[in-house]
Amino acid sequence: MEILTINILSSKAIKEAKDKIFNSSYIDILNDQEYLSQIIDNIRFFIYDTNSCVFTNGNSLRTYEFGLYQLAETISDSLLGFYSFNIISNIQVICGHFNFLIKNLNSLVNSLDSPTKEDKNINLYSDYGKKRKKESAEKIEILLFGRKIIELTKKKALFILEPSNYIYGLENFNENFKKCNSKKFEAIVKTSTIETY
Repeated sequence: MEILTINILSSKAIKEAKDKIFNSSYIDILNDQEYLSQIIDNIRFFIYDTNSCVFTNGNSLRTYEFGLYQLAETISDSLLGFYSFNIISNIQVICGHFNFLIKNLNSLVNSLDSPTKEDKNINLYSDYGKKRKKESAEKIEILLFGRKIIELTKKKALFILEPSNYIYGLENFNENFKKCNSKKFEAIVKTSTIETY
């Protein structure tokens, strides 16, 4: 799962979404696969309900993600949901929280701010995100998926887990994500991905 996550995080779609949020790009953690691997290895999971599914401690740079999967009709469906939400959490935390914290720690300026939310898109954020004046993690999720993801169809979950869906850039990813429920499974996930991961 780590290699799949790194391939997705290193993709054109993710980089374009990150660049839309952050103006300063002198530190690009998405190009350093070894560093991404260290970040992923440092993630800890929690199993209790909170108002946020992912959190990064600004002092230790330790990341905490919700680690329980929801029971579905089959164990395969349960794991599909878990892994796709895990990818979303990793996109949020690494491209949003972690990227912001690293840039801030290494900035020559006093501090960089998370991007502010546009009022026209305020309803796309979670209740937690709406309360915050600035939000980078949910903003990157909304750029990619068009909304804050709360639930997924099987096809959308598979679409999120397919690394080739991210290679043609943000606009292509966003458009295809919106239309993926009308596609055949074979058009969403490549056989090579199933065999590799």
